[in-house]
Amino acid sequence: MTPSRSIAVFAVTLAACASHKSAPDATAAAAAKKTAPAPAAAPALAAAPAAAVANNPFFEASPLPLEYPPFDRIHDADYAPGFEAGMAAHLKEIEAIAKDPAPPTFENTIVAMEKSGSLLGRVQRTFGNLNGANGNPEMQKVEVQMAPKLAAHRDAIFLDPALFARVDGLYQKRAQLGLDPESLQLLERYETVFVRAGAQLSAADK
Repeated sequence: MTPSRSIAVFAVTLAACASHKSAPDATAAAAAKKTAPAPAAAPALAAAPAAAVANNPFFEASPLPLEYPPFDRIHDADYAPGFEAGMAAHLKEIEAIAKDPAPPTFENTIVAMEKSGSLLGRVQRTFGNLNGANGNPEMQKVEVQMAPKLAAHRDAIFLDPALFARVDGLYQKRAQLGLDPESLQLLERYETVFVRAGAQLSAADK
């Protein structure tokens, strides 16, 4: 992975969940590659019907070069199940990060978030590009259906007080972490995205 990859995976896969992108920004990929690869299976897939998983091309990483989407296998009916399963898997991954009993580190918090949301990211990137360039009424229905769910998904992540506490704790002591410039920029970007999303607001204001 390279810095040019859209922060799409998390960020997340997120500041752009509502517009079919992932969160903070493309600087993360190089920082993420410094650690061991994330588990291949998404947590929510175990709950999905076996037939749905087998027939939906989004439920596994593409074997094509650079993981290009297998367009010949993708149908309009694949998007909604992919979005639903992707959001569920992503929230499980984020919950595990937020509830990690270990003290927050750049690797177990920032890099972990960067590696989360792979299924959701695959669906979002493919759907967003195809719907924008060659959409149809069925895809527009999916967009309308998923827009509020993706917005709520984004809020569930960026308004999570436990998750923000980990990110903010790292940000406050960033000068002592010994991060390289790229990793430092990524940490600062996450802090900015959380704050702009309302993470510092009171519970009532959230």
